[in-house]
Amino acid sequence: MKKVCIDLSPNEMHDRHGGFGRYAYYLLESLLALPEIERQDIELWALVRSDRPPVPAHQALDRSVLNSEPISEGRHNWQRRIMLGPLLKSAGIDVFHATVINALPVTVGCKVVATSHDLVPLVLPQRATGWQAKLDQRLRRRWRQVRHRRPDHIIAISETTKRDLVKVLEVPSDSISVVHHGIDRDRFGVEAAEGEREFLQQKYDLPNRYFISVGSDQYRKNQTRLYEAWVQASPFIDEGLVLVGRSLYGEVFQSIVAEAKRAGKLD
Repeated sequence: MKKVCIDLSPNEMHDRHGGFGRYAYYLLESLLALPEIERQDIELWALVRSDRPPVPAHQALDRSVLNSEPISEGRHNWQRRIMLGPLLKSAGIDVFHATVINALPVTVGCKVVATSHDLVPLVLPQRATGWQAKLDQRLRRRWRQVRHRRPDHIIAISETTKRDLVKVLEVPSDSISVVHHGIDRDRFGVEAAEGEREFLQQKYDLPNRYFISVGSDQYRKNQTRLYEAWVQASPFIDEGLVLVGRSLYGEVFQSIVAEAKRAGKLD
């Protein structure tokens, strides 16, 4: 029987409520929900914290990590590089699924599968000004190339991500499989529950029709440009703009709200 460890450690950082952390937990929950006959040769484990040994998968479902004090990205990366390999080896893990290609162990005694969600920072990088920023950008690109060649296999969440991996980072195509993200049908459906639409519209003072953007204020979400585009279009359309997300990286949402109030776009 193979011991497979699913990486939940992205949930120990401050952006734990983002897509990466949710992806990891939903993946584990879905695997545990499979009929026993479909995973009879697999023993599921989970890595909840980057500095602690893996635990049997069902123990990780209490999501206790979400209630603990988050750690910095730097500490998270350091712990994964130095401590993770020995922890996986001591637990006898055969396959480690890194749900984000981020700071893989320097030494690891098992097979590694990693999920690549996108290469936006490389394909559409943040504008760099000055030689230092440009040098840092080139070094990050080289480091990403090295990092993406370390796993035994990569899961790309789309054909676009696979093409970017091959073209931008020169990852061999035969070492990449495309597995699309799933849908949480308990939370998302075609039809809303009776009265739910009216309740939410009143609670959040929503317009009758609107564009909605769901995501954090990380630069690649480009929320500021979205707002600016909507402002230019708003004289000609009836739809409003609704932003849903958390301020994790700066004060983008606060700036948009302040500008909307100044321009008379928000009461």
